[in-house]
Amino acid sequence: MTTSSAPEPVSVPIRVLLPGDQEVVAHLWSRRQLRDGWLYEVGLPAYRNGPGDSVEPAEYRVWVRAPQHVRPVDGISYDASVSSLSVLLSGLTCMHKVRLCRLLRQFADKACEQAL
Repeated sequence: MTTSSAPEPVSVPIRVLLPGDQEVVAHLWSRRQLRDGWLYEVGLPAYRNGPGDSVEPAEYRVWVRAPQHVRPVDGISYDASVSSLSVLLSGLTCMHKVRLCRLLRQFADKACEQAL
C-alpha cells in the first residue's frame, strides 16, 4: 500500500512590518484565506541559545495579517506560495479529490437554492 505525503513547503522571502516602524525580511511558509482577508505564516529570523554558551540561528514562526503586516520583496513571485488548502489537497489521492469536488459542488448547489 502506497501512501502519499504532502510535499515539503518551500518558503519565499517577504518583508514583515514589526512594531516600532521596523521591517525585516522573513520567510513566507504558508497562507490562509479568511472571510475578512489573509493570514500569512512567516518565519522571522532570530537567535536561540545552544549548548553551553553557544548562540544559534533560529526562526520564530507566527501568523500575521496581510497586507497590514507584510510587503512583497521586489522581484519575487508569490503566485506559487503555498496555501493551507493546497497542502491539504496535495496529500489526497485522485479518487479522494474527485469525491471532495462532488461534495463541494453539492454544498454549493444547496447554498444557491437556499439563496434563491
